[in-house]
Amino acid sequence: MLTRPEIDQEGLCWKSVANLDSLTIPVDSLEPVLVYEDWEVKVGWSTNVVKLSSNEYLVGWHGILRGDISYREGLAVVDGEGNLLAVSNYVLAPRGLVEEYGDRALVIFGDGLVLYKELLIWVGGVSDYAVGFFSVELDKALEKLKWLRG
Repeated sequence: MLTRPEIDQEGLCWKSVANLDSLTIPVDSLEPVLVYEDWEVKVGWSTNVVKLSSNEYLVGWHGILRGDISYREGLAVVDGEGNLLAVSNYVLAPRGLVEEYGDRALVIFGDGLVLYKELLIWVGGVSDYAVGFFSVELDKALEKLKWLRG
């Protein structure tokens, strides 16, 4: 399971095993998958996964920039065990007045990914006042990924 608990005020992208009977996550099953960079305050998973192949899943992640506390969004591919296979730089970022208006300015936040035919649709919040729909051809989104192995 992909999860994003804050442990000791550290916001990372984690993988874990969940016990659905007791609705718990054993602490010893938590492993970091994606950590923040020096210019970020924290990172976290933002969306559900979209199945790409038998063992590849596309997921959205966010980074919060240290300089202006803005939220930026990227994409990652994980395998069925939650291991990171590929990651992009930010693909969505606030860029105008629309993202500066609202209760939480400078935020683009992913809430869901949908694959419709060859179109990747990212549904997300915009500065806590609107819902945004962002779309791109899946192939173009995948071109933004940097593969970590092979």
